[in-house]
Amino acid sequence: MMPKAAAGLFAYGSLMAPDIMRRACGHEGPSLPATLRNYFRGTILDETYPGIVSATGDNVAGLFYPDLTQAAIDRLDEFEGEMYQRVTVGVETAGGRVSAQTYVIRSGFRHMVTPVPWTFDDFMRSGYRRFVADYGGFYAGEGVD
Repeated sequence: MMPKAAAGLFAYGSLMAPDIMRRACGHEGPSLPATLRNYFRGTILDETYPGIVSATGDNVAGLFYPDLTQAAIDRLDEFEGEMYQRVTVGVETAGGRVSAQTYVIRSGFRHMVTPVPWTFDDFMRSGYRRFVADYGGFYAGEGVD
């Protein structure tokens, strides 16, 4: 029997890489391009990954994963840690507007978001290897290789 889907997820950073998504929470399902309006995606100070904060007029491109299980969401809560808060947002896909969970920077960590915009292409080119090396210990958890 398949576990029940808990929620859709809007990923805007490292979780856009399918292998990182799989290793972080075990999810290997489909994704759709999506846009989150009125948020800014900035690089986190001294890190290779981003954070998002509300910002009128800015938009964040990412991926919508429509069918995560509750177990996957629980693992992502642990993976994202105390700096992020999971919230429900509306994102736009080619099929229309959908509700999704995403991780925004908690107010106490907002100072860690730099004004330097983060892009997935730059991450894959120059941050991916460092990210995977830095977070390798998390992947040793149950059910991930």
